[in-house]
Amino acid sequence: MRPIMQPSDKKLSDSEFAKKYISELNFDKRLKKKKAKKLNPNLCLNLEAAEKEFGKYPEEVEDAISLAIAMFGGFVNCENELIIYPETNLYFKLGDVTDGKKLYEKVISYVSRSCVKAKFGGKYQSIRYHDLVCDFANQIVGHNFSKVEWSLIYMFYGNGCNEKECSKFIDALFDLRIPKSHLPEDEQFLDKWMLDVRFQESWD
Repeated sequence: MRPIMQPSDKKLSDSEFAKKYISELNFDKRLKKKKAKKLNPNLCLNLEAAEKEFGKYPEEVEDAISLAIAMFGGFVNCENELIIYPETNLYFKLGDVTDGKKLYEKVISYVSRSCVKAKFGGKYQSIRYHDLVCDFANQIVGHNFSKVEWSLIYMFYGNGCNEKECSKFIDALFDLRIPKSHLPEDEQFLDKWMLDVRFQESWD
């Protein structure tokens, strides 16, 4: 498989990179889907097939499935899991997602890490991968959070570490003042935290 990023692509903007990346992978995705379907006929490669297999999803979940398919060649597997990005196995279960709020909780718990931390290829490829996943997550939650802001969200709510507070954060319409209020007042901690997360944006 061709590498995710060519050296000449480093000068592309995020939107230009996303278009080029998706265009270049279209052929690979078609081949992979055919091979995956042959190996496992229970894979649902489109929304219609998924709902035929598992029943009607809430509208927000339908949009998330369609977006994952369009952006990354995602699919729903036989365990009713949304495989968002097959190459990194970024996924979450759909069985208990009954409404939009549950979907947002899943995105924060399972996707926020890939917005800022997950490794994929080299350093530059990983950062561009973060950009793409950030774009996906932002479209789902209806906001335009930066990677620094997603890092803050992941720090306090990622991996389901604080479900009660995460629920409050969503109920407050993703008001970032809530997670920021959890930060200690120690200036050294704040400086280190900002240094750790802002280095990624310097690559944009």
